[in-house]
Amino acid sequence: MCVSVHEAGHLIFGLFKGYRFSSAELFGIRLVKRQGRLMFRPAHKPVLGQCIMFTEDYRKNGLFLIAGGIIANMTLCAAALLLTVTGMIPIHSFCGRTTVLTAVVNFIAVISNALPFTPANDGATFLDARKDGLHMEAYNRIMHIYSLINSGIPPGSIERSIMECPDMVLSSLCAELAGYRYLRAKEKLEERAYAKETAQGRDEERTEDLAIEKKRLEKYPDVLVCVEAADEWGSSWKIY
Repeated sequence: MCVSVHEAGHLIFGLFKGYRFSSAELFGIRLVKRQGRLMFRPAHKPVLGQCIMFTEDYRKNGLFLIAGGIIANMTLCAAALLLTVTGMIPIHSFCGRTTVLTAVVNFIAVISNALPFTPANDGATFLDARKDGLHMEAYNRIMHIYSLINSGIPPGSIERSIMECPDMVLSSLCAELAGYRYLRAKEKLEERAYAKETAQGRDEERTEDLAIEKKRLEKYPDVLVCVEAADEWGSSWKIY
């Protein structure tokens, strides 16, 4: 229930801020919206929970969306504590113990998500996105990319302009965009090799594009996004 409440928080606050639903995953069960229809799809790498909301307005402020899961867990934790502290639910009863457990579990969820333990959790993403408009724009671009992947569009077909981020903005968000640009360049090159086309000059240009994107990834040594991780992400696109 804790994970469900967390993801529901992202969904509710995202819809409130004008974001659109793309997908939701709970314990490896993944619900995707594709061509206006909701359908279940296999999860390449099952996670406890994930909710993807997106917008094509990259300047939209999505801080409430990012913090929505934490706010939902905090609310449930506070409500559970209030019910037991006020005696509305006897603490020594089965319901009372369950309520206390609910409060504890949701408190742990708040701490684990709010504190930036990793470059990718809600707390770290929130701190990155709130720095300025460029970081928020990077977050919205990533969510848009996720939504395009969910709709079945391979990386080579995603417009490169969606993956752009100013080089002066060094953060895990922009590093992830750099990873996607690398993947896009790689797939474009692989498509040429697969088709066995002989336009030598164009092939050399695409090889250079791949080298440039790979070099740009080296600017982010302190985050999870790297060439190896990007290659791993690419394999997940094949099943969408």
